[in-house]
Amino acid sequence: MLVYVINRHGKPLMPCKPQKARKLLKEQKAKVVKRTPFTIQLLYGSSGYKQDVILGVDAGSKTIGLSATTENREVFSAEVELRTDIVDLLSTRRMLRRSRRNRKTRYRQSRFLNRKKPEGWVAPSVQNKIDTHIKVVKMVHAILPITKVSLTFGYITKHARIKHNLEKSHRIDARCISGNPLAKENGCWYFFKQVRKQNRQLHKTNPKKGIRRKNKAPGYVHGYQLFDKVEYLDRECFVFGRRSSGYFDLRTLDGEVVSRSASVGKLKLVERSSSLLCERREASFLTALKHGVS
Repeated sequence: MLVYVINRHGKPLMPCKPQKARKLLKEQKAKVVKRTPFTIQLLYGSSGYKQDVILGVDAGSKTIGLSATTENREVFSAEVELRTDIVDLLSTRRMLRRSRRNRKTRYRQSRFLNRKKPEGWVAPSVQNKIDTHIKVVKMVHAILPITKVSLTFGYITKHARIKHNLEKSHRIDARCISGNPLAKENGCWYFFKQVRKQNRQLHKTNPKKGIRRKNKAPGYVHGYQLFDKVEYLDRECFVFGRRSSGYFDLRTLDGEVVSRSASVGKLKLVERSSSLLCERREASFLTALKHGVS
């Protein structure tokens, strides 16, 4: 595991070992600015030592693979799961709008062909994927001194993976794209899952007995919001459901249920929610053994 470092002006430096980061924090020469990936900021002037760091990006429609490597070592590895619900949500919105207009303005004169899409317009689902690709590349640039971003064709990536007998995954494909497929692994990698920021649907789709019920819950329930990262019984997980009674639904990003009814008194806030949720994951034992990761 590595700790990412930025200087006092916010510029990224080469990552350091946890022992060195612990010493800097203890001596109050640095402060924690981000927990996942763990990042510290120096509180004193330091030009820092930099190496050439190449970022490989395995672009995809459902998952993005990221791998930043030097000539000998992988310093960052991640997979980002993109949203796939945008098309269905837009279809639901269209259905609800048509139903509402039929009820409220049934005698309104028909209007159509009165809108023109701007030049360069792309579908919202595609635009979201483009924006997220840009966002995650900028995220890596913020914690590492990237000198080059690599992109290549799929068949070249596959050839490199098979040649070096590497397992198939998006992050390993990204490492092949970086040009250093045999770089020593970091020992851990990061899994990001993209979620929507808020639910704009105001009322339930199927109200009971004709009563329109609100579809939105309060922003905070007992001090927690949806998708906050919390610690529960010494395990980190995310808030997927909240009840006013003070019992929450907790899960991991894989969907594993940690607790269906966890008492709010047993929760400890770790990180506030964002549109990109993040979990740190350990490299598999066999992979770590193969690459000599301690």
